[in-house]
Amino acid sequence: MRIKYSHVSNIISTERIGSNFNVIRPGMILQFLYSAPKIYDKTPMILFLYYDSMTKLSHGINLNYLTKYKLKRFFNQLGKEILITRQDPKIRGGDESTVLTERYIRAKFRHRGAAAKSERKIVYEKIIKDKLIITDDVYRTYKRKHMKSLRTVNYEFK
Repeated sequence: MRIKYSHVSNIISTERIGSNFNVIRPGMILQFLYSAPKIYDKTPMILFLYYDSMTKLSHGINLNYLTKYKLKRFFNQLGKEILITRQDPKIRGGDESTVLTERYIRAKFRHRGAAAKSERKIVYEKIIKDKLIITDDVYRTYKRKHMKSLRTVNYEFK
């Protein structure tokens, strides 16, 4: 069975976005309740990579399976390829009630077009596949219908 690590002491704040998937952007750190049968981590904290509308799966890196040291090292390596930033809350998700008010961490992936696919493929090949999947098996997919009480995360890499 996988070892699950707690990162609560490094979380500065979270903001509830409920089940409004329109607010979610690639590169956000998210927490949520996951209620699918036969799963180990019922409260994953993930780096959201993308949503595949064909398979209806959200793809991400489950950060709960990384020690704090490996998590910090992963984001340092990721920061060499893409911008890691503490975002100000500007995203709107369809109606005015879903405006984010808290700051959150985001790896700035482009989220549309060929440039986004190319960028994510480079990050996957250079960092995720070679450094995380082989040693830590952290790549996960999630069905949206089982994802509840979503929150953005403002995380401090100590």
